Amino acid sequence: MKWEKLICAERQQAKEEKPKQFEQFDIDAFDDDFLSIISSQAFRRLQDKTQVFPLDKSDFVRTRLTHSMEVSAIARDLARMIAQNPSPYLPEDFKKAPALGRRAAAIAACVGLLHDTGNPPFGHYGEEVIRDWFRVKFQDEGFRFRGRPIGELLRAVDARMTADFENFEGNAQGLRILSKAGLREGSHDVNLTYAVINTLIKYPNPSTDFDRKSPDIKRHKVGYYYAEREVMDRVCTATGTKTDAGYVRHPLVYIMEAADDIAYATADLADAVKKGRFTVRAFIEFYEKELDAVVGKCRAEELPSSARIARDQIELLKKAIRDDRTPELAAGKSAFCQTLAHSDTPETEFTIFENWLERVRMWLMYGAEFTFTKNYESIMEGTYQGDLTEGNNGTDLLRILKKAMVTFVFHSQELISLELSARRIVESLLNDFIHAVKYADEPDEREHLSTIDDRFLHMIPDNFKMDYLGAKKQVDARVAEGAQSEEDAEAEKLYLRFLMVTDFISGMTDSYARNLYRIANGLD
Repeated sequence: MKWEKLICAERQQAKEEKPKQFEQFDIDAFDDDFLSIISSQAFRRLQDKTQVFPLDKSDFVRTRLTHSMEVSAIARDLARMIAQNPSPYLPEDFKKAPALGRRAAAIAACVGLLHDTGNPPFGHYGEEVIRDWFRVKFQDEGFRFRGRPIGELLRAVDARMTADFENFEGNAQGLRILSKAGLREGSHDVNLTYAVINTLIKYPNPSTDFDRKSPDIKRHKVGYYYAEREVMDRVCTATGTKTDAGYVRHPLVYIMEAADDIAYATADLADAVKKGRFTVRAFIEFYEKELDAVVGKCRAEELPSSARIARDQIELLKKAIRDDRTPELAAGKSAFCQTLAHSDTPETEFTIFENWLERVRMWLMYGAEFTFTKNYESIMEGTYQGDLTEGNNGTDLLRILKKAMVTFVFHSQELISLELSARRIVESLLNDFIHAVKYADEPDEREHLSTIDDRFLHMIPDNFKMDYLGAKKQVDARVAEGAQSEEDAEAEKLYLRFLMVTDFISGMTDSYARNLYRIANGLD
């Protein structure tokens, strides 16, 4: 792979030329992308989508929007660190191209904002609900279209048509959102450069070819659907990530993925403490037990550097908890000052904990930068199978932080209760809307649509219907050219109508999904 192609500024649709007055400024295509993203509906919707805690009423905890902003900032700075590092691992052509570093940082910042735009309401749990719903339906003999089981009908044309739903992924859904600009001329959907789109594709695999147990991380999840197969090929060809062996990861994907992991392990942990899932002192106790398991019987002077860094960081937190009282307060003579100086309130500890996490984040970024530069050659060859959080001084530190989230948060009773509510909401919406679209846009749709179905169809916004019609037009063109049979085209159109529903539901905020569920079920 060559950077000249990797930072491809080509788009699905040509953009209007800028006024001549703008030519004097150093604002390139990727800067334009950044503004387009933060101005887009897909990005704004993240303000009311779950990061960790579904339907949370607090104004403190992070949403997908604030999480994405943090990932964007970390990814941007990490790209800058890599570009500016004098490491002997980086080739001279990279070091001698300062503009390349700037553009890489701009692309990374864009993708940090975008990386969760495909996630449905209620976070990763929403993904699981969609997957499970379709798996059950496609095995149900009663789930039919024109007398034929739908699962059988779609698989007969292409197995990917059912696998896309059974393996529904926010990552692949994100690519769908960004590919909409190519469905119709004059589209006002976000129209991004191929470099940015390609960096969003963490897993360059179709829904029928992935392996969660593979040693190669890029094969762990689905990256694109059958509907986006042509977009995928066009993007990867333009950026040079299409090889004889298949599609490979864009090098900047590793940076974005590391930024996501770092943000999740630090910021989300702070939210959990703020919500009272555990105390800072309980965290310290947990951390030290995990560290003991890493250290084992090694003597201090023989500790691996990663374990030594992890040990040093927790010692800093313990010291801060014991000693952090400002001299001004300690010297104060009033009762007010003395109360604050000797306070052990949760709020005081939380502030200390947040400051500590900021320091930890720097260590993790430094480690990720080291791994990228050390493995630069294999990353550029498309053969690197790991991620940037492995094999560096921050590895043990990150592992402990992630395990703390699993231990203290994901198994909590409150979170499980909220997830059960989310399941009921998403399943209900799928039942209603999938049933409504089965025969929509068919010659005999009036014979099959009930009054209720018709009402649900009217609730689907026009932009999703227009996207469907744009994709349908492409199917009809293939039939006209003799490249596809009428029977197969009918099945693909059904597949596209199902995608219209998952697009609609995935685009919902948590609140919108909940309110629509209440309306549809007569609860309001």
